[in-house]
Amino acid sequence: MGDERKFHWHKLRLFLVIACSLVCYKVVFEVDCGLERAIQSLYPAPKGFREKWDPNLQRSEILEEIDEDTWVMLSLTKPAFSGVIAAREFIDVVRLKRVPNKHVIVSGQSVEYPSLPVKKDIVRGYNYPCGTLWELLQNGKVRISVMYHSDIGGRLPRRIVETALPSVMMSDVEALLAYLKNEN
Repeated sequence: MGDERKFHWHKLRLFLVIACSLVCYKVVFEVDCGLERAIQSLYPAPKGFREKWDPNLQRSEILEEIDEDTWVMLSLTKPAFSGVIAAREFIDVVRLKRVPNKHVIVSGQSVEYPSLPVKKDIVRGYNYPCGTLWELLQNGKVRISVMYHSDIGGRLPRRIVETALPSVMMSDVEALLAYLKNEN
């Protein structure tokens, strides 16, 4: 049986789900910018504009398009906590599924990508199955639910990771909300 802890931060809800030593993080929030703009906000260039607002992202790019709704993506984070946590690199296969006029689901998981081997100076992290759900609400707002289950790699004690990931998620959401507010 699992343990779910809920945290509220302004109008944001962060859930920490622990089951059988599996730690997942989920954050739920609403934006007032339309479904397509909300989706583009989390995409890397050229499909979106995540690099413009994400303070924790050094670089993100699509390495390969498998089809219109499936691609292999590279994400490189910035070092965190004054360099205590080194930059991390994630290579994920990402799939988008649309339900017209209702919601969009983007799911992903890390993969081995032979043409981009692990580098000595960057820690390769691993994302277990995770994703984002965008729901168009009746009031025109969009509810975004993001679920992370990541192994950020390296030799960090679990306690540091469990402190860092929720903090990073919340700062990402706050930065996104501020960016969308200033763009409107």
